[in-house]
Amino acid sequence: MGGLRAVAAGISGGARRRGYRYYIVMPNPAVLAELEIVVSRSTGRPEAVFDLAAAQATALQDALVYYRRVGFAEQALDAEMVGQLRALDGLSEQAYRRGDLTAPAVFRVGAGDASKLSEAAALYVADRDVESYQSPEERNRIALLSQLSEALRQVAVDLRAAEAQLADPAREPTLVG
Repeated sequence: MGGLRAVAAGISGGARRRGYRYYIVMPNPAVLAELEIVVSRSTGRPEAVFDLAAAQATALQDALVYYRRVGFAEQALDAEMVGQLRALDGLSEQAYRRGDLTAPAVFRVGAGDASKLSEAAALYVADRDVESYQSPEERNRIALLSQLSEALRQVAVDLRAAEAQLADPAREPTLVG
């Protein structure tokens, strides 16, 4: 599952040598639709851009709320923790779809944010997937988050690999498939 692939469509070899690279990751298109890894123009770092179906986005938003409540509930907040809470708020904002709640949500995340999304989904599944009765809605949410956790973990790995490739300008992207 996963792996980097350089896409030369529309990008000349000269443009790639000057540092304009474009990556696509294909872990499981059924889980993360329209997944692309691009190099941000503002930061120069790789970012994943992908769509989540409405049900996936809602489940991930619930997982982020749970992650925030469990992770920061009984602690005194220092400056670092406030920054982490703001980052979680930014991720929750991406999951929120104004107006049409049936529309997909578009995410743009770096490696750290992809890891946080994966951690939130995994924590929700670990804490909520119990043997006692679960409503059908909760079972569906757990199933969606279980799939998303693995896919997001792979995205974080692929983003770190893309960062390593960008750090070594002499190294060309690895072609997979």
